Amino acid sequence: MERLRHCPSEHQATVNAALAALCRPLFHHEEAKIRRAAMKTHLDLLQHRHHHHESTEENITTLIAVLMHVEDEDLEVAQAAKDNLSLLAEALLWHLEGRLLARDSYSLQELLHKIAKRLIQQLGTEDAVEMETTNILGFFRSEQPSVRRTAALLIGDSAEGSSAAATQTGTSSTTPLQLLPPVTAPAPPGTVAAPISTYDVPQRPPRRALIDHLLRLILSVQVEEPWLTE
Repeated sequence: MERLRHCPSEHQATVNAALAALCRPLFHHEEAKIRRAAMKTHLDLLQHRHHHHESTEENITTLIAVLMHVEDEDLEVAQAAKDNLSLLAEALLWHLEGRLLARDSYSLQELLHKIAKRLIQQLGTEDAVEMETTNILGFFRSEQPSVRRTAALLIGDSAEGSSAAATQTGTSSTTPLQLLPPVTAPAPPGTVAAPISTYDVPQRPPRRALIDHLLRLILSVQVEEPWLTE
């Protein structure tokens, strides 16, 4: 790592960008020692920022990736994820309060609420928020319960924040869950089922319909992992 970081200056940015790209998928490796090494290597790149520049989009993608591991089962991975998160938020000018990641005042719920708020502000449009939410859904495939939990909570905060922002600007008068198809009650034999509730359901892009459907499952279905229904 040290030898790569001190390669000729004209190649340094390219080398560091390649290293960062190699690190990102390893954040989610099944072995803790691999996750730990990837997080610490990426942190080292961030700490030498004068040699390492990423676009806003890349910083957001990386921030979301490390955010998924702030409660990693491996404590060293979790701490390295928080350290990466702090520097990435600083690069994005998100100005997260230090206490959000401080050991004695850390709260996952509060952190995710702040991140979701900054993310919505940064992305700017509902379509961009929906696309990012679609990307976050990919973390539900993780073998780590802590990653799935963080992804679910972040999606919930993002949906709530996006709906609130749309309401304030007058672009929407409904919430994501209000735009779901009506739930149909079982009907007696020989009769037609009637909806339990009726919503004015507009034609919606498949991506948003999928997001809303998964949100509904997260909020209403009894699952084996109790943190989803607490």
